[in-house]
Amino acid sequence: HAGKASDPSERVLALRGYLDTVANLPYLSRSARFGAYRDAWPLADRREEKQAILDAVRKLSGTEAAAFVKAHEAELATPASG
Repeated sequence: HAGKASDPSERVLALRGYLDTVANLPYLSRSARFGAYRDAWPLADRREEKQAILDAVRKLSGTEAAAFVKAHEAELATPASG
């Protein structure tokens, strides 16, 4: 729903719900959790959601997570064009 809803507010709410669910499912492995966050990245249109994903990935261990953060944090360091 986060990628297909026609209303931007619905997409944001769906993505936020997805991120909260991923963060709170105790049985997800680190790699499954990382994969879920990686899959969510292209759905994040707003800076706030992208920051939430990067913050969540930073909490994961592993070189793959660290590389993801490094690859995408520059995008958030660039001022948004207005």
